[in-house]
Amino acid sequence: MTRKNGTRPAPGTAKHSVQHAAEVVAPYATSAREQCTHMAHEARERLGPKVSDLADSAQVAYGAHVAPRMHKARRAMPDELDRTAAGTARPAR
Repeated sequence: MTRKNGTRPAPGTAKHSVQHAAEVVAPYATSAREQCTHMAHEARERLGPKVSDLADSAQVAYGAHVAPRMHKARRAMPDELDRTAAGTARPAR
């Protein structure tokens, strides 16, 4: 047997090994996907209202504390600097 003939069966063996591994792992992958979907749905049900309440309170806090200070700081800036900063911030959003 030559070296070339001795290496020919290897790709077939590797292909068979990969197919076998995929067949063995497939049920676990399906189970993991279903479990992940279930857990994500449960987390959404449990945390959704809390996150919504936190977002609302953050919006109120921003309006009460941060927004007035930002407005005051922007009024203190030169107009050209304010326009440049606003123009730079627009594409970043």
